[in-house]
Amino acid sequence: MPTEDSLVLFSRRIAAGDLDAFAAFYRAWFGRSVDLVHRATKLDRSDCADVVQGVMVRAADRMPVFESEIDGERWLRRVLVNAARDRLRGELRRRSRERRAAETRGESVDAPSAASADEVDRLRRQLERLERDAADLLHRRFALGWTLDQIAHELGMRTGAVDGRIRRILGRLRAASEAARDGSKRIRDEPRSEELP
Repeated sequence: MPTEDSLVLFSRRIAAGDLDAFAAFYRAWFGRSVDLVHRATKLDRSDCADVVQGVMVRAADRMPVFESEIDGERWLRRVLVNAARDRLRGELRRRSRERRAAETRGESVDAPSAASADEVDRLRRQLERLERDAADLLHRRFALGWTLDQIAHELGMRTGAVDGRIRRILGRLRAASEAARDGSKRIRDEPRSEELP
């Protein structure tokens, strides 16, 4: 029997246009979602709250109707982690743009402050932690020889989602390899299509 904070019930009521259901979903899941993002990324809690706020707003229009609590929790986790990953990448891109702009203006950028260097290192470590999920998928598929169905079952995902994620990862690796061969420094980011189903 679903509980009052059931994602299955919330998803059905939200899909039917029940604004009170969305408000109840927000109250019931906001704190848990902040905790999930914090555990996954180690971002500070205010950044985690910003990520969750953005996801919650988009979820009001795009939340699918879930068949089970597990489906709902998997969807929410995937969307939250992808949003956090996008935020980390965006922050690294912003810092890189600022550095290039300073170089263009002729400002000294050879000795960044220890605080900003530490911050960039922290962001890179957080992003690497999220990227380990991608490496784990490739390891299961190619090193261990698992089928897409086996991976999906083990990770609690749909087979099509596993297949799509592996294809996107391989596409990024292919683009990075071509960029390295061409001497290009620019590598395309992972598409955002995974952000919300």
